[in-house]
Amino acid sequence: MGVGLIKSSNLTVGDLVAFNAYTNMLFSPITLLIGTISTIKTTKIYENRIINLLDYLKQFYVEKKGKIENGFTDNFSLKVCSGEIYGGEKLLIKDINFACHSGDVVQIVGDNGCGKTLFLQTLMRIVDFNGDIFLDDKLISNKEIEDINEDIVYVSNDLEFVEGSLSDNIFGDISINKILDLVCLTDRLLKADDINSLDMETIQKNFSSGEIQKLKIARALMKSPKVLLLDEMFSHISQGDSDVILNGILNKFPHTIVIIVEHHYRSDYVSMVYKIKDLHLVKELI
Repeated sequence: MGVGLIKSSNLTVGDLVAFNAYTNMLFSPITLLIGTISTIKTTKIYENRIINLLDYLKQFYVEKKGKIENGFTDNFSLKVCSGEIYGGEKLLIKDINFACHSGDVVQIVGDNGCGKTLFLQTLMRIVDFNGDIFLDDKLISNKEIEDINEDIVYVSNDLEFVEGSLSDNIFGDISINKILDLVCLTDRLLKADDINSLDMETIQKNFSSGEIQKLKIARALMKSPKVLLLDEMFSHISQGDSDVILNGILNKFPHTIVIIVEHHYRSDYVSMVYKIKDLHLVKELI
């Protein structure tokens, strides 16, 4: 059409170029508006999907929360009755009779490969067990990990941090500053302007093995567990700092049961020792 008008001398080339430019200016906002409306509609679909997903997840984080139903008394017990623990097909512990109470610090000792770590993992329901486990007189050996993982927390060097910031890994209802102080990391971390935004990859590159262990203990304490299982978590922490951490746990969480597996570790804060010997878990005098 424009070419015809030019040939008939009704329109110059310059007029046609100007007309096309003004036409584009006129319709470009309309085109963008149509695209924006389409984007909003698509976003609304994803918003509804996310809301539905969050509503679905609430049943795990609000109703369950890894807490055992009916709550706890301040004076509760942890008991393991009968049953065997195997390492593969090898019998490691049998006829188990174990008991401790709120506020106890229990150390499990024994030779390498005797089943110390497997015993902790049994309490956490990480491995199958054919005996009975009672926490506050409630049977938990028939529970799944996700049913108890807020009340019983297992800490191991094998459990890594997730990608992201410090606050993505260490969070809870307790002040993070108080917990960092408890695990002797105040001077190391509080120099930062915003500790919550610290990147975990940077932290792990610059922190020592002992400082990483302290962070993992801090992560567990933020859950205020009823039972804290520490699997060789003092192996790179000095004796002095280990005692400070245990003393801090006893003061901040006086009803928590702490069970420790640690080689060559001695502490006055340990109130009970069980030794695995000749396939039995035996309580020792201390």
